[in-house]
Amino acid sequence: MNTTLKKGDIILFKTEGDWLGNTIAKLTASDVSHAVILYSENSVIEMIAPGVCINPVTISPGDNAYVMRLKPELNAKPILKAADKYRRAKARYDFPALVILAGVIVLQSATMQRHLLPICNKIILTAAKQLDVLIEKIILRHKEDAMICSQFVYQAYYDCGGDYRLKVENGTMYNSSGNAASPTCLAQLPYSDYAITDELLGTDDIATEQPEELAQILIEQMEQEPTECLSVKEYPNILPAVHLFQKKIKKISKLLHTDLPFESMFITPADIAYHTKNLERIASIQVDRPEK
Repeated sequence: MNTTLKKGDIILFKTEGDWLGNTIAKLTASDVSHAVILYSENSVIEMIAPGVCINPVTISPGDNAYVMRLKPELNAKPILKAADKYRRAKARYDFPALVILAGVIVLQSATMQRHLLPICNKIILTAAKQLDVLIEKIILRHKEDAMICSQFVYQAYYDCGGDYRLKVENGTMYNSSGNAASPTCLAQLPYSDYAITDELLGTDDIATEQPEELAQILIEQMEQEPTECLSVKEYPNILPAVHLFQKKIKKISKLLHTDLPFESMFITPADIAYHTKNLERIASIQVDRPEK
């Protein structure tokens, strides 16, 4: 292993063409799509579809991943212990969280372009429904460890407390309202005085597609040539959907406790790579996994 790498370092993989990686990279306007923690000289601990696993890797000079390390550097033992806790608890990959994350990113970055609005409306409403499920679990105290890869990395560091906690600035969720570059961005839609009800969560606009299908539709639409921006009068469905999603976001932020930070729901690999002020990039490397 490259002698500059140490246990507890964060490794961020560049996207390699799979639907999940492509979607994460595209939505976050970055080149990274997966985050892991270096567990030993030849293994990483990571959240993947089967859950938290320790997997073998071979590390060599190259450029398919970035290595990030805390500054100032701290002992890795608490990080690995925290990560191992989720492996032993059989924490699972949270595919619904991807829909919620997509809803947040769509809200912050999508504009009122004619061709984008139908899929954006569907994703935002579907994300609101997933938030509703999460709110119900929190109210009933049905806490479960379900995360996506970057949430797992963030949470392992967060659990260590103090200077181990990653300090994200201007990321997907932190100060995200300031990220909207256009007055036609969905997050900039004006509030209205009509009541926003949960009846929207029972409409035909809720997605029946799997996350992979939704991602493919969204990416295809995002890659089309821009179209004219509509007004709310021309596409009225989007306003109640946006307001309902924002309402659910505010409600869940009040319900969550400090041991499950609200912002960790929206941590992406791009946030860790480019928006965490107490991490520094120390190397670009090649990480290869053995054929199974």
